[in-house]
Amino acid sequence: MVLGAVRSNYGAMESLIGKVAFQKPRNHTVKTFRSPFVTFSLRHSEHANSVPFHSHEYDEFIYSPNGLNQLMWSTKDATVVRQLLPTTILWTPAGVSHSAKWDSAWYSVGILIGKEFLDSSLSQMSLRRYEKTSFFHARQELTTLLKLALSPDWLDKTSTNQPFARSLAVLLSNEFASCYQAGARLWDNSNEKLPLKRLIDFIDSNLERELCLQDLAEFSNLSPHHFSRLFKNTTGYSPYQYIVSRRLSYGLHLLSSKALSVDEIAASTGFASASSFSKAFKRVYRVSPAEYLKNLVSE
Repeated sequence: MVLGAVRSNYGAMESLIGKVAFQKPRNHTVKTFRSPFVTFSLRHSEHANSVPFHSHEYDEFIYSPNGLNQLMWSTKDATVVRQLLPTTILWTPAGVSHSAKWDSAWYSVGILIGKEFLDSSLSQMSLRRYEKTSFFHARQELTTLLKLALSPDWLDKTSTNQPFARSLAVLLSNEFASCYQAGARLWDNSNEKLPLKRLIDFIDSNLERELCLQDLAEFSNLSPHHFSRLFKNTTGYSPYQYIVSRRLSYGLHLLSSKALSVDEIAASTGFASASSFSKAFKRVYRVSPAEYLKNLVSE
């Protein structure tokens, strides 16, 4: 997974290239791989945090590989409160001043692309540039490309090889435009087909017990078949995949607190055993819980 590019805990980004470039605000680490065409910012915050209003001359796309607990994204025109899922892309156009606030630790990637590349891709698809923050679902082709783009080798080339960076900017622009064409829209709570915020709260409140499709469907007042289809269309994940993602995210939080043993964390997150938790954790984060804790202690 993308986080395989980052050693153990999100903040230990030294395993990529060099040292952390700068920290802003406190407890918010940003490591930047910069080129004139596309720039990647690997962002990690250990706690709930915020970033003040700012703007830049690039189009900014936020991608959160593991999902992000509630995000408040504000511009001068509106404030959107949204659960940013692993298949969701947040697009803020060039020149739009914006701020962000999130309610827990998070890891995300900011992708800054030269405006001319995106405008060219939009023009080829007869799409107009939307001048407000928007959200859209990432197609499989885009998520595959992002995983490649965030590998250590590609990040290195982005910063040092201008022809490579230019080609990557064009590829990403085309994929962003294609995803936007397939379903770009402002996500308005009043237009949601699922009670997504309440549903996520329900899942998070019941991670320690076995959650089945019937439970979630009944909570949403839908048939299991209809709920499953609607959930996948809305989030890009099956209900089972999403529940596992939330359990691992909570498990990561509990590990970071160093207050519970792996056995206790497994029980608290609904895994059958410490072994099953450890296997799932390593599959996603590319490091075992024990290795993760070892790196935390060594920091």
